[in-house]
Amino acid sequence: MKVGENFFANFGCVFLDTAGIEFGENCLLAPGVQVYTSSFPLHPEGRQGFLESAQPEEFYEVAKPIKVGSQCWIGGNAILCPGITIGDNVVIGAGAVITKDVPSNVVVGGNPAKIIRYLDGADVPPEVLELQKKYEKRK
Repeated sequence: MKVGENFFANFGCVFLDTAGIEFGENCLLAPGVQVYTSSFPLHPEGRQGFLESAQPEEFYEVAKPIKVGSQCWIGGNAILCPGITIGDNVVIGAGAVITKDVPSNVVVGGNPAKIIRYLDGADVPPEVLELQKKYEKRK
């Protein structure tokens, strides 16, 4: 696991680092954040050896690295799933489950997590900009 300058993880955080975990600078993790690079195979055949033996020969594990940018704040009990990348300046709401990559300069939350708000400097998709313009005209 690699962490940048001024990294802070509160109590009860879990880092399952079968593959690499990397945090940028100035990252804050609230209590109970879970970072999982490991998972079981989706198909039952890949999990069968684990269930049949204490020392499975046919069992294999899936592991994908996780990368978190700089200036990120991750809320309590958030879960980061294998293989995701989180951009810079991201805020992750408490209890969020991150299953896909998160762009820079956004607030995400929910299960699965979705973008709730774009922060200054965000690369906002054109379709979202169009919706914002329509909404502002109604005011």
